[in-house]
Amino acid sequence: EWKTVNSFKDTGNRGRGLFAGGESPVVGAIDLINIHSQGNATNFGNLSVSRRLLQGFSSAIRGLWGGGSTPSNSDVIDYVTIASEGDAIDFGNLTASTDQTAALSSSTRGLVGGGEAPSNVNTISYVEINTLGNSVDFGDLTETKRGHSGMASPTRGLFCGGNTPSSSSVNDTITIASKGNAVKFGDNITKSSGTASSSNTTRGIIFGDNKISFVTLASEGDASFFGELSTKTSRSMAVASQTRAVIALGNLQPADTNVNTMDFVTIASTGGITDFGDLTTARKSTGGCSDSHGGLGGF
Repeated sequence: EWKTVNSFKDTGNRGRGLFAGGESPVVGAIDLINIHSQGNATNFGNLSVSRRLLQGFSSAIRGLWGGGSTPSNSDVIDYVTIASEGDAIDFGNLTASTDQTAALSSSTRGLVGGGEAPSNVNTISYVEINTLGNSVDFGDLTETKRGHSGMASPTRGLFCGGNTPSSSSVNDTITIASKGNAVKFGDNITKSSGTASSSNTTRGIIFGDNKISFVTLASEGDASFFGELSTKTSRSMAVASQTRAVIALGNLQPADTNVNTMDFVTIASTGGITDFGDLTTARKSTGGCSDSHGGLGGF
């Protein structure tokens, strides 16, 4: 079956995860990991503009990062070719200078929603990943918020949690191929800002505070308990393959300490989290993407 040749299973060549930018202080470095294995990150290159509080999204070919702060808010969108290594190149601009957004993508389209610009917004914009250019309006979230996170199946995207400015449990959903406003998917198990989310094609994982929850992307409803992190985290970031979700823990609470630690879970199971390795530097508020996440589909 031809589908096997191009599958996104971990038997293929894909499985690169990228963590870019962050704060410790503000950095521009892009770190590379192999999600299939365990080990420390290596340097991939640098963003065109060093910034924190940015968000990443990707196709199987390109990784993109939009927005963030330098520390002033930025509208920059950068991209790299994931299979190679090197510095990011300017892609275009967001519709507004925004940080603390959330992002998600299918094989062809990337969406950036919400954020702070400078007050909370509910705007969703999108780009066609294989082209270059500025983002255009897609629709609106159900809430104006920042500090939320995004994930996707091949057809559906979710924006999870956030700050409205009080912490929110709401998970919104959109259909990536169309345009329009988000509708409520369900609620997370906790009210959390600074969440991190990732997914394979069927299941999404949400990291918030010290809790891990999961949703089935094809259905709608409240998240279910998956497991626990070893400590409460904030401004973390996650990337995924079809089997694993890897989280860069970011800032540990209540100590308010930035770390370089990465952990992972097996998406199809529930329960324990395992040490993965370390980023090249301790930092929070990075932007993550991979070449094998849930929005990329079967072909």
